[in-house]
Amino acid sequence: MKKLLAGAGAMILAAAFAGIVRASDDVVVTGFVSDSMCGLNHADMQAKHGGAAQFSDAACTKACVEGGAKYVLADREGHRTYNLKDQKKMEKFAGQRVQIKGDLKGDVLDPEKVTLMP
Repeated sequence: MKKLLAGAGAMILAAAFAGIVRASDDVVVTGFVSDSMCGLNHADMQAKHGGAAQFSDAACTKACVEGGAKYVLADREGHRTYNLKDQKKMEKFAGQRVQIKGDLKGDVLDPEKVTLMP
């Protein structure tokens, strides 16, 4: 009985350790660099911004970030947004469709490589 309990305990510890090791996953995600205020859809904020931001996702994203929002990756097909760890790196991709290879921890994506997509 003691051997059985010791074996079960070892399996539980091994499973817990495996969960800790897999806390971050390498992923490849395609989407649009958006902002945390607009997320998947810019329509409401574009009307509020007016000017160039009214007609451009990129201009809207930049205006929202200037107003305090953060860059996010908007996966419109998966209906999901990812918070982006490296905000400075994403600035030049505002409003554009990109593919990001990086580490995903929870809902935070840490971009290792960013590629413009058609």
